[in-house]
Amino acid sequence: MRQIFHQPVNLNDFPMFKKIKDEKVPGYIEHMIKTKDMKRGDLVILHVGKHREDIAKSGVYAWGIITQPCVFLKDSPDDVKCNNSWCCEVEIQRLWRGKPVIPAAEYKQYNNFYRKVHKLDPKHYPALIKKLNINLK
Repeated sequence: MRQIFHQPVNLNDFPMFKKIKDEKVPGYIEHMIKTKDMKRGDLVILHVGKHREDIAKSGVYAWGIITQPCVFLKDSPDDVKCNNSWCCEVEIQRLWRGKPVIPAAEYKQYNNFYRKVHKLDPKHYPALIKKLNINLK
């Protein structure tokens, strides 16, 4: 069974609205910080915190799939957020612009801890899959 993970996004480290062009979704690959249980095929929900309210309101803006086994990224100056740490390749499947698909106030019912990557409670998977319009084959 696929697991779903919360991934906080710092827009200073990963300016996803500038980096990800619409024609690259799905298909845009980004390295994301890994947590212990992540594996290929798992889903990652990207949540922007309120640290950059001038760019985006706090909430969920994207989701992706881990496409490769997780690796230790060593000496990669091009990747500030994952350099010299464990990471996973995440292929962004959907990106919403303008406003979050799940605003922070609503997302609290699925997740109360925003600062670190972690697995979400499986009891929320059906609701999140529906809310994010995830079609898994």
